[in-house]
Amino acid sequence: MVLLVGVVIVGLVSTVIVIGFRDRNKPPTTAACDADRSALLRAEQRFHDDHGRYGTEVDLVAAGLLERASPLHGVTMIGDSYDVVATHACAGVTPSATVPTAAMHLVFNSVPDTVTAGRLIDPAIAVTLRNEGGAVLPDSNAEVTISLDAANGAKLSGTTTVRAVAGVATFANLAIDKAGSGYSFAAEASGTTATSSSHVTVNPGIPARLRFAVSPSSATPGVVFPTQPVVDVEDVMGNVIENATDPIVLAITDHTGPSGARLACENVSVVPTAGVARFGGCQINAAGTDYSLTATAMALDARSDTFAVIGPATKLVVVQQPAQAVAGETLSPTAVAVEDSAGNVVTDSDATVTLTVNQNSGSLTGTTSVAVVNGIATFPDLTIAISATNYTFTTKAAGLKTATSAVFDVATGPAAQLVFTRQPSSGKVSKSWSTQPIVTVEDAFGNVLVTSVDDITLQLTAGGGTPDAVLVCAEDPVAAVNGASGFTSCSIDLPGSGYTLTATSGMVSGVSVPFSIV
Repeated sequence: MVLLVGVVIVGLVSTVIVIGFRDRNKPPTTAACDADRSALLRAEQRFHDDHGRYGTEVDLVAAGLLERASPLHGVTMIGDSYDVVATHACAGVTPSATVPTAAMHLVFNSVPDTVTAGRLIDPAIAVTLRNEGGAVLPDSNAEVTISLDAANGAKLSGTTTVRAVAGVATFANLAIDKAGSGYSFAAEASGTTATSSSHVTVNPGIPARLRFAVSPSSATPGVVFPTQPVVDVEDVMGNVIENATDPIVLAITDHTGPSGARLACENVSVVPTAGVARFGGCQINAAGTDYSLTATAMALDARSDTFAVIGPATKLVVVQQPAQAVAGETLSPTAVAVEDSAGNVVTDSDATVTLTVNQNSGSLTGTTSVAVVNGIATFPDLTIAISATNYTFTTKAAGLKTATSAVFDVATGPAAQLVFTRQPSSGKVSKSWSTQPIVTVEDAFGNVLVTSVDDITLQLTAGGGTPDAVLVCAEDPVAAVNGASGFTSCSIDLPGSGYTLTATSGMVSGVSVPFSIV
């Protein structure tokens, strides 16, 4: 049998005419079977457009969409949908690749209008796999993946990829974390076109916590906070509950701030607007550095960040003392704080702090005038060249009480030179000089190493005076006492001018001024 299919356009109605005649020697071709199937599908779609439902072959013929029932395919009704089933000779013909027999699209069966943030979506969302005619594919077990479309930053949790059972994929444990409107779901599966659901509104859950959206900033006693507190009412997922109406009460958190401190606001009890309580005019009367506020409502509470209430700057305080030091070496940093009368650091101070030393002021070098940063002035590069005990620093700043550091000592450095602290006098041949030399052990900055007991040796400096002259002293070398060696009965056996003495001790040395022998 060969099937001829034609479409006659009558006005706006397309009438599918199916004409068949039997040729027992020639089975229907694939093209003929495809054409017959396509004609039935178009007729079903037009019938559905006109009547809001799918019809039997009798319905299609009665509506003028088919001339008569097809001898090659039958229409099987499945609930409110249908399937086109090949009969007779077309049952053994393989459809062409252009006529798919698998699911053509996905359909959302159930999507609630509203859900609650963080809770399982109930009823569960189900997606059906349907063929091109709209019939459910009961044999399909394809994997379907669901996601949030127009998610607005929300997250979809649960099992988002499910294998279909009898053509239906059911998502039983989905939840959305963020409240909002205009959400929708998107479903996709291999071999199908992705589809979107109707819109869903996600409502916040029940009140679960309070949260300081804005904590107070540091302030001055008795002055309104520059940043006023703001408190939200939220569900367990952090969504603001806009219909919350229970008053939120504000207070100083127990055991923060000094005893007797009081909080005053325009109103310490505020009814939220759209889930948010905004406080105004809040201030605290007493200075302190560890304040926080507590908000309470509906058996819920929240604690703000810690903040300070600080009075005007009144004084300087040395908060990092100078340590024991060595002459000429950089001292450990000294730090000075600007504080209020209660001892709180005034972090917004713009003072400049100047530092002086109580003795040997000319030996102090480094940066001695420093601008305050976050309430602290730090002196990182000070040195003192003269060794001594009982040093102190004094710090000053305009309008503030001065501060004095703790006592510290500056020790001598390592031996760096020998110095003739008493020079030899001129004299006569082989006669003791009237002024005998004293040699002192010093560091690089001229500080005497009073603890030195090393031997010091004296000799004539080469190239001066008369060659072959001989220096004789009562004792040579001489051990240092309190860092100095005194030589006695020194003389030279030949006359000459331009004599100098060289003193040595270990790796250090020193040379005297020139003198003459007659």
